[in-house]
Amino acid sequence: MISALLQFASVHHTKFIMNHKPLVSVSMITYNHEEYIEEAILGVLMQETNFDIELIISNDNSPDGTDAIIRRIIKEHSKAFCIRYIKHNENIGAMPNSLHNLQLCSGKYVALCEGDDCWTDPEKLQIQIDEMQRRPNCDISFHAAEILSGSNRTNRVTAFHHLTTKIFSSRDVIMGGGDFCPTASIVIKRSIIEGVHDFLRQAPVGDYFLQVMGSLKGGALYLNRVMSAYRRDTPFSWTTEMQCLQKKRTFFNSILSTIQKFDRYLKRDYTSELNFEIERHYLHLSLTYLGRGRISDYRSFFEEYARKHYSTLRVRALFHAGILTKSVGFVVFLDRLFFGYPGAWTRVFRKLFSYLCQSRMRQRNQPLKATIAPPRGVLQTQSSSR
Repeated sequence: MISALLQFASVHHTKFIMNHKPLVSVSMITYNHEEYIEEAILGVLMQETNFDIELIISNDNSPDGTDAIIRRIIKEHSKAFCIRYIKHNENIGAMPNSLHNLQLCSGKYVALCEGDDCWTDPEKLQIQIDEMQRRPNCDISFHAAEILSGSNRTNRVTAFHHLTTKIFSSRDVIMGGGDFCPTASIVIKRSIIEGVHDFLRQAPVGDYFLQVMGSLKGGALYLNRVMSAYRRDTPFSWTTEMQCLQKKRTFFNSILSTIQKFDRYLKRDYTSELNFEIERHYLHLSLTYLGRGRISDYRSFFEEYARKHYSTLRVRALFHAGILTKSVGFVVFLDRLFFGYPGAWTRVFRKLFSYLCQSRMRQRNQPLKATIAPPRGVLQTQSSSR
């Protein structure tokens, strides 16, 4: 049950919706993002497109200053007419908040950007929509993203999959895991979201399943251009939340059940690929036990998993390697060398070119705010005229 909520938008937004049909809806959920929400919003408002967009922001009752910052932008920014802002009166959780926000999207395409991530290229939406419209069977597109640690740049890139534009198969997406498509890079057709909305209500996270569903018809379109930033190690972020062992175990049980339901939802056409994803989650949790020196938990978790599920050569070999060496690094090395997807040489190739890309970023040595600063005359606020 969605809690009672407050909606706030400018009068101009109401007129905008009445007179225009946005081609793209941008879904932005936020909770305690006062340090980053302005960058996230400005990254959307700086987009230079030949079509209309709308930005739907859903604040899950943040107790910090997130609400005040959003309201200030809506009041002062010259492009705020495209913003629809929802603030819940009570905290409903990340997934319910996300699903509620997605239901409000009206565009043919939906772009995702959470409140602690941001877009860094003013041409991002135009490029992705142009490429998708050239490929009518393509339901989802994504691209590489810069990795941030809090407010600091790392000069690292994630999801560098290919040198050129490429369509990846649904098998690639499934076995690539939840990090295959950075959330803030995704543009997906709204019809895909509507088709899987009821299933997502049962899921602990939605990004992975959206990526897979979007790729089933015509693959996932990859663009070799860094156009967004993925932020890690922030309070209430996914990476921070998953540092708690009990939360990891709860998440594992939930994601395991959801993937099994998803397998039935897909009529078992991708059982082996989804089992690979289950193994990924199992190994992630088991190596957490190993890394913390909890060998008895490491052993009992393997025995429980083997009893409930078929333990493959990969699972057995890596378990025994962990028992013998008690080294997380060695187990990870073996997994990547012999069992990782894609193959070792492909990953080496990608790593090499990712390194070259990161070297170029270091040479530029630009602060993050400069990368998302609005072009002159494009994103002027009204505050100067008041």
